[in-house]
Amino acid sequence: MLKTEFILFIGEWEKIGGVKILEHYPKNIFEIDLEHLAWKIFFFYENFYLSENSEKYKRTFFQLPIKEKGKNARILIDSYPSIKNEDQSKPYLIAILLPDYFPQNQMEEFDEELKLLNQKFRKEETLQLNEYIEKIYSKFNLKQRLQDSEISLDEEYTKEEAIRDFKRGLQLFSENAYKISYMIIKKSYLKFKKDNNIKLLLEATYFISTIFSKLKKYKTALDYYIELRALAEKLKHQKYLEKSIFMAAFCAYKTKQYSLAIEFFEETIALDLQFIDYLDIYLLYGKTLRLVGKYDKSIQILTEGINWIDMINLNIERKKKLAHIYLELAHSYFFITTEEKVKKQFHNDTDFNFQKIIKFYRKANKIFYEFNDYNNLIICNQIIGTIYDKINKRSKAITYYRRAIEYTEQNNDVLSRMRLYDLIINDLIMLDKKMEAVKEIDEILYKMKTYAFLNLPIIAQYHVQLGKVYDELNQTKEALSEFLIALNIYEKFKEPREENLELLNNIIKIYSKTEELKYLDYYRDKRYELRQKLNKIEKKQPEKSFSDIIKDLWILTKEGKILFSHTPASKSDPQLLSGFLSATLNFSFEMAYEQLKAIKLGIDQFFLYGETDSSYIVVGRVSINETERRVREMLGIIYSEFNTTYGSSIEKDNYTQESFDKFIKFLNKI
Repeated sequence: MLKTEFILFIGEWEKIGGVKILEHYPKNIFEIDLEHLAWKIFFFYENFYLSENSEKYKRTFFQLPIKEKGKNARILIDSYPSIKNEDQSKPYLIAILLPDYFPQNQMEEFDEELKLLNQKFRKEETLQLNEYIEKIYSKFNLKQRLQDSEISLDEEYTKEEAIRDFKRGLQLFSENAYKISYMIIKKSYLKFKKDNNIKLLLEATYFISTIFSKLKKYKTALDYYIELRALAEKLKHQKYLEKSIFMAAFCAYKTKQYSLAIEFFEETIALDLQFIDYLDIYLLYGKTLRLVGKYDKSIQILTEGINWIDMINLNIERKKKLAHIYLELAHSYFFITTEEKVKKQFHNDTDFNFQKIIKFYRKANKIFYEFNDYNNLIICNQIIGTIYDKINKRSKAITYYRRAIEYTEQNNDVLSRMRLYDLIINDLIMLDKKMEAVKEIDEILYKMKTYAFLNLPIIAQYHVQLGKVYDELNQTKEALSEFLIALNIYEKFKEPREENLELLNNIIKIYSKTEELKYLDYYRDKRYELRQKLNKIEKKQPEKSFSDIIKDLWILTKEGKILFSHTPASKSDPQLLSGFLSATLNFSFEMAYEQLKAIKLGIDQFFLYGETDSSYIVVGRVSINETERRVREMLGIIYSEFNTTYGSSIEKDNYTQESFDKFIKFLNKI
């Protein structure tokens, strides 16, 4: 178990800036978007622990499964007085993320470390987390081990006694008393091993490996299953041979040893199975292949699983597994077809491929609906909507986005709800249904009043968007009102923002059509002052590193061919990939050469950056709180280095994907 598989972080929330990650370990975290996670945690706390209409944040410990990332979180939320207003408190969180196989009923064991961290943080507000990770790592390993120190063999311990203990251990095993059962069976195991009694050793090894897997101690279980396999092969024991190889694959999958898992899955599926459900193999094998980007092979295995299953005699458990096979199959088709659509030239059968993806998402959808699996219902409907957007059927897309919103109401998924509203608004504007877009924005602004943990930039951007729609409808009074609300919000920030400049341009444009010259002069003066401040700031170097600003990065040609991508967060997340597709759909690439352009989706922004004479652009996914200036500086640096290093090769069409591998090292340096 590597220390880097543990994540420890501290984040705070404030009304103006929203969520801010203050400290985290390890230094480089790519697979999990901590800002997204912190938002989810705060919203969860609001829903289950925060009193209605209260801004008093009581110290609270709780757990939250992060299923999509294979983690469980133990969280402490507390608060300290606001510097600006002592009557108000500023909430913050400290979270430990452990692998999801660690028993949830033992997560409270880490509250001591959370308390110590909390005490020190309240005094110092900055921390070195390494020392705490050492304690967490040690405690984790201790909890993962079953104490063998008390197990020893007396010289007089006989085979008969070992068999008697083994039977007693099996009785305890049947009563789910796994830890006590292990202590007894392990003693018998040692005796059988000492006497080289292979038949009894086989049985004891099987139950010990099963105990460890039941206790979710998968790393240790894997070692015992490998030992069990050797014994089963020696004795030609079919049942234990099948179970040992399959469970070794499962344990490797759970501990994210995907290459090893694939090897074991391949060996399992090659057997003439009598004791393992093929459906389990097809599902886990197909999913593992998708996670490592082997989409073609994943599709093959998952399709074999569908062809194998008896659709007539489906019990509840098998039906749930079938739903997940459909989901994984749809995901694999989605990833591979999206790559074909963007990386290569358009194919005649592209629409057909998208229809195939929709078919499998719908099949999964139907079963998930039977079992009220709202999380997967949201994912399926959002991606179906994105696909309809991709093939320019926006009205159908909106229908599925609205269905997904209904499911977010069931499980209180605020982040997905915001993203879906943004997708609907973008589609309505593209369909020239501006009054419907106005109603949609009004609705989300009304609903946002009930959310305790929403920051001002999110609210401001909705007012800006509403103002722009009103302006296009020639309702200048309403447009001006929305722009002024947004301007008032942005002026609360310490650092000048370029969003203010765009707002002032919109306000000046409206006043220039009227006879109210005093207001026109006033806002022109404000614009001049803002430009002066922005010019001073732009002379400074970027205050943040690449990984602090850019969450995902793509470099595309004008035709939509992906030249390079660094997408640790979204490479296995269909929802984030669909966000990228939506962003590129709602901008023509020519816009990127005029000026930096962005589209907001939930708490993310997708920025497009390019230069006039270039044949490619840079797309970055960043936080809603990030300023345009910092994003432009960072994307400009990335663009310049990419152009200098690879521009000539791209013009001559003399490159492969491997040509860009070294570019990641450059990104990690800036």
